[in-house]
Amino acid sequence: MSLPTDIIQLFGTGSVPAIVAGSVLGVFELGERFASQRAKDALSKWLLTFDVQKAKALPDGTQELFERIFGERHFSLKCFIRSAAFSLGAITFLTILRLLIAPKDALSEASDSNINFVVFIALWLTWSIIIDCFSLFKTRVILRVTIRTQLRPIGATAILVKSTVTGARCFIFL
Repeated sequence: MSLPTDIIQLFGTGSVPAIVAGSVLGVFELGERFASQRAKDALSKWLLTFDVQKAKALPDGTQELFERIFGERHFSLKCFIRSAAFSLGAITFLTILRLLIAPKDALSEASDSNINFVVFIALWLTWSIIIDCFSLFKTRVILRVTIRTQLRPIGATAILVKSTVTGARCFIFL
């Protein structure tokens, strides 16, 4: 038996929601430990005084945070590497979920020492990273439009739906 099989047998497939909830709780606990008391107090004050009517537009720091993570220019090496890192992190997370939900299927596919399977995975990862990079560009454009025009919720929802449909078309039909 291999280590992934042992881990899956230990947790079982029915415990996937508990593992996901535990992971989310772990992230928040980590944030709780590293956050200063001043930051916690400021967050508490903000949550207590939060007014839904003022939340119609995006917060002021949204685009700044986005540009701080991915850089100001989209077509740069820094942006591509960070986009690829986020993509691979999401793929890894989903693969772990797949292992927990259907371990026999996932492990039987991975145990095939077929070169076609390896080539397929390499091409699929490359395609996923490219699509995610274009999706990130769409997000950047939508952020700029939303912040500049101060869209109402209905306008933002329309852009979200259009963006989702466009992304699905690109991924499925290209």
